[in-house]
Amino acid sequence: WSSDVCSSDLPDVTGVTDFTQATNYTVEVWCWINSTQNDTGATDNEIVEKWNSGNESAYPYVIRWVRGSSNIHMAVYNGSSNPSTTFSAPTNTWIQVVGVFNHSGATLSGYRNGAFQSSTGLSITGTISNSSTVNLGRRANNSGGGNNYFTGRIGIVRIYNRALSAA
Repeated sequence: WSSDVCSSDLPDVTGVTDFTQATNYTVEVWCWINSTQNDTGATDNEIVEKWNSGNESAYPYVIRWVRGSSNIHMAVYNGSSNPSTTFSAPTNTWIQVVGVFNHSGATLSGYRNGAFQSSTGLSITGTISNSSTVNLGRRANNSGGGNNYFTGRIGIVRIYNRALSAA
């Protein structure tokens, strides 16, 4: 689907879409990033995220498109610590983006089209889980709508309850 027309969400399911700082998990998305984003109210456009402006005190994952730098941004947040990794991505073509949140190995790694791009330390304590839905193509807001809409296509989203290896 094209999110300049619609956005979607997945329900919160503990251990399936929502994870804790003691859990390893991987988020994969196939997307087509339009070179022109329709929603330019913020610096980023949301591709996949477990974040809600009414419940932003913690989130286990976000994958965003940062227009000004043409980068994919992946992050986790516990209310004060915000480990993230960023890497470049092309527009107007299908790409695979994978974030591996390996809490036991203390690394957050980003991959594009199967190739390692970047990583950062992922030593985080406190709560990162929340009861928000998983948003596709937007960030949810308090009124049930959204913002930071993504213009492009999202073809496949996979969420794994383990840290996938580079292989």
